[in-house]
Amino acid sequence: MSVVICVIISSMVEALIEGVLNGLVYLHNQEPPIIHRDINPSKIFATLNGTIKLGEFGLAGSMLNFSRHLPAVSFAGLVRGISPEEVALRTERKQSVPSTQSDIWSFGCTLFEISTGRLPYHKYKYDELILRALLAKELPGDIEQVTLPLQSTALDMAQRAPSCADLLRTMIIKCWANAADRPSSRDLLEMLNHKSSEHDTTSMYDLPPLPMDDLGKPWVDKENTELVAEGVRLGDPKSQTNRGESEPEPMSKGLEGTS
Repeated sequence: MSVVICVIISSMVEALIEGVLNGLVYLHNQEPPIIHRDINPSKIFATLNGTIKLGEFGLAGSMLNFSRHLPAVSFAGLVRGISPEEVALRTERKQSVPSTQSDIWSFGCTLFEISTGRLPYHKYKYDELILRALLAKELPGDIEQVTLPLQSTALDMAQRAPSCADLLRTMIIKCWANAADRPSSRDLLEMLNHKSSEHDTTSMYDLPPLPMDDLGKPWVDKENTELVAEGVRLGDPKSQTNRGESEPEPMSKGLEGTS
């Protein structure tokens, strides 16, 4: 994967996270706060101009309007993103009142799924097993699997790409903390903006220089291209001569006599 593509992917992921967090900040700062209750990648949309929107509020409601005497909402289809505290209350036959912290947990699960391509609790197929894992305080996934963008040697030369993966890991860990220790949506947005400003560039192509070979030409790692034979550098005339290849004729020679 090229350096430019790595940076583009990082920028797209950061834009997606920022859009979702802007939506959560708006919801959570209403009086009373509005809880989404079902944040996952399928609830994230993009407009034609690239604006990120958080949608499908079928289970949403304000904290004031949730009564402890109302029938519980079914777990069906929600268990992979539901918070441990909600599961604990439900197993104690208590009505769980949604909170902003519950949305933050679900947001962390969403980040994990986006950055790894794996569902939260992906090693469990059935809801019952997932609920048991939640009660046992098992995290939804291995944080070391968060390696977005895809790893490559070129990635080491891009400053923003590894920063994006580190940022995702930090945010996910914070989202999966105990309810009282989780950051607010505004805290997460400030964390994202601060991290982005540290690596801000005026252009996505404003990247560190490529390593050069002895002839002053960009070095091409043979592990990243099938075009480089063992011990041969692309663009090295000496290497081409050693393989029995003649130097290419100047382009101007082939153009002589044309009108």
